[in-house]
Amino acid sequence: MQDRLWRAVKDWLTPADAKETAAKAKALALSVLPPGAGAEPAAAHLVQVDSQVPQPPARLRPNAFDGSPGLLTRAGEVDDRLFRLNPVNALVRGGKEREAMRGDWESVAGSLVRALVPRRLENPGHVLVASADAYHLVRVEGRIARGEVGPRAELAWSLPRTALAWVRGRNDIKHNTHELGFADGSWATVLFTSDGSHAVGRTFPQRLPYSAPRP
Repeated sequence: MQDRLWRAVKDWLTPADAKETAAKAKALALSVLPPGAGAEPAAAHLVQVDSQVPQPPARLRPNAFDGSPGLLTRAGEVDDRLFRLNPVNALVRGGKEREAMRGDWESVAGSLVRALVPRRLENPGHVLVASADAYHLVRVEGRIARGEVGPRAELAWSLPRTALAWVRGRNDIKHNTHELGFADGSWATVLFTSDGSHAVGRTFPQRLPYSAPRP
């Protein structure tokens, strides 16, 4: 019993191997892609929504892994709503806010952001995978920052390649931050967290520099 407890404490204190964790998350994501997607590991990247993107309303956020939101999840959503409504917090955030998304929640950008922010207290990880004809967002269970991956994964969002109109690098904000622009005129800012700029560049070879205007 003491040995198991010590191993658990040691695992918790030891930093996770980021590359190994990312590789596990990508492998799990690739395993649930639709038949014929044919994506390679090099075309998969851990992704999260930019911190300045607006929070979708709770009623529009999906329940991760087909689960219903529990009391703790609902309490967290209420607390988040109260935080945003607090005028003092609004003043504090006012000087830091920048435009990070354009489009309503029914736009393509809105649907991507909603998929990236499910109704779950401990947020799962997400992997964006580029296949031959589409982009797929796969939700992966586990706390990625702690090296926990799986066992479940689910397809959360898909988009034909032709619907991604442009990609704009925003390294002026943070390394590997990108704006993804869509054919309906909407766009959203995301952060790729598992790979260097060269790897992301192979997935989006036509990306614009931050010095270029948005199309």
